[in-house]
Amino acid sequence: FFTAKLHGIQKNQFLYDRDGQLWIGSEEGLYHVYSGAFTTFKKEYLPQVWSILEDDKANMWFASFHFGLKQYDGMSLQTYPGTGGSGKFSGFYFHPSRDRQGRLHFPYNYGVMVLSGRSAKSIGTNPPYLSTFYDKERDLLWAGSMKKAEVFDGNHRLIRSIGIKEGLATQRYILCIQKDAGGNYWLGSTGALSKYRWETGELTNYTVENRRLPSERILTICTDFRKRTWFGSSEGLLWYDAVRDSICRLVCDDLNESVNLIAAIDSSWLLVSQPAGIYLMDLQAYYTSGEVKLHLFNSVNGFTGIEPGQDGAFTDSKGNIWMNTGTEVVRLDPRKLRMSHPALNMRISRINGQNIPFSQKKTVFP
Repeated sequence: FFTAKLHGIQKNQFLYDRDGQLWIGSEEGLYHVYSGAFTTFKKEYLPQVWSILEDDKANMWFASFHFGLKQYDGMSLQTYPGTGGSGKFSGFYFHPSRDRQGRLHFPYNYGVMVLSGRSAKSIGTNPPYLSTFYDKERDLLWAGSMKKAEVFDGNHRLIRSIGIKEGLATQRYILCIQKDAGGNYWLGSTGALSKYRWETGELTNYTVENRRLPSERILTICTDFRKRTWFGSSEGLLWYDAVRDSICRLVCDDLNESVNLIAAIDSSWLLVSQPAGIYLMDLQAYYTSGEVKLHLFNSVNGFTGIEPGQDGAFTDSKGNIWMNTGTEVVRLDPRKLRMSHPALNMRISRINGQNIPFSQKKTVFP
């Protein structure tokens, strides 16, 4: 099997470690073979991807601020429209959307780019747009821009704007938009998080200024199987307490840095990013006992991306979770995850500026 899969490597020795991971000694050096849960697309093929989307033919689309749009059919990559990332086919931002007609909507510097087949057009009155959200129940496209969100119907007619005049509290751009299980629309931005009711136009603002928001910036939003809405923020993982109508912080030392992306994996896991990797939080343990039980994935055990991207998680039609990072695109197949690996060990390598020999068995401290 490995002779077939790892051609071109002069193999001398195989070793499985305590985590069940394979190491290969070769004439060219040491190789580490990860499990099949993670697939990595290097930046040489997908440079600086900021957002990911799937079309109705199961093709994957990758949008980059500097390198335009690329389409992946499972075999090869193609650049749209074939001229690279230049002019009006560049400057793409976060969280594109697909509507019930199969049209793709990419927020970018010149508006919202609507891609239908091979033809494209722009909509919107207040570019640039940094995020979109499609409400399939109402057939509405939301788009977030500077200090307001615009809403378009199925014919791309602007039917509503929610901004400063309507009472929206935000300092800059709307960075993320989602709808929760109760029908509330959430708009995240710098210094503010807003809840909006479509039927009444009622707007509730949770801000740093009114002390109802424990973070400076809301970056991503996700609702899990228990209908709890989670928020990724610049200061950790937050959630909405509907009983108290308050935004709460999840108390966990491992999740106290910027959470750029969140994804729910059925009723089992909540995927949460940190700068050094991703954590999978056991939702069943959390809702049963309140225990925050985490599994870390980073370059040691398969997730090789550095700095997961803002609002950059996308779940495709096969259940795979795609994530953009600062270095590469990573695809996770949750069905192939191994959760039995023990916690990572700490090893002291230097004391008072002096290296400790690798073979040293014991170190005595004063």
